[in-house]
Amino acid sequence: MSSVLPIARQTKNVDGTQADGSADAESNANDVINTFGAEYLASLSGEFYMFLDVEGSPSLSQHYYTGWAQTLAAHSASTTGGKVAILPCVYATRGDTATWSAIAAAMATGAQCKGAWIARWPISGCHPLPDWKDNLVTPPVRIPCPILIWQYADDCHGGAGFDCSETNPSIDLEDFLNHLILPPDMTGITS
Repeated sequence: MSSVLPIARQTKNVDGTQADGSADAESNANDVINTFGAEYLASLSGEFYMFLDVEGSPSLSQHYYTGWAQTLAAHSASTTGGKVAILPCVYATRGDTATWSAIAAAMATGAQCKGAWIARWPISGCHPLPDWKDNLVTPPVRIPCPILIWQYADDCHGGAGFDCSETNPSIDLEDFLNHLILPPDMTGITS
């Protein structure tokens, strides 16, 4: 079975204001809820991760992240009468210290980050799954959220847009999977 891991891809906006982050979060939450339906999402775990895509240019601002993280969870809950919560997470490169510092500062003032997906590819192209190495994955800035995923390679399959990632072996994998969206049964649906 495949699961959906939602990614918020307004990458060029992430250095914006708190209001910019809030507006993007509302759109992100609405997209997931409208795509799958509040009742269907509530029939699953009701709580789902969404990763804010930060590619390092620009780096994430504390204000944008605060607005995005607070609004994402609050808007998804208020829109669904408390049935669904979309939880903020971040995807960024390991060496983007400005982004990790912004997340740590936002969390110190009450914003949440439920997990990090770290991009650090010491290898390019397709390779067997490597052993998890904390020293390769952990950012130089202390982040107060768990590292859930490591993107260890890019440009797999000849640069066709495929990257390779693995989950952190020290997390509860069942809990992680319960925060992803299992698509509804599509059997018998035609286009």
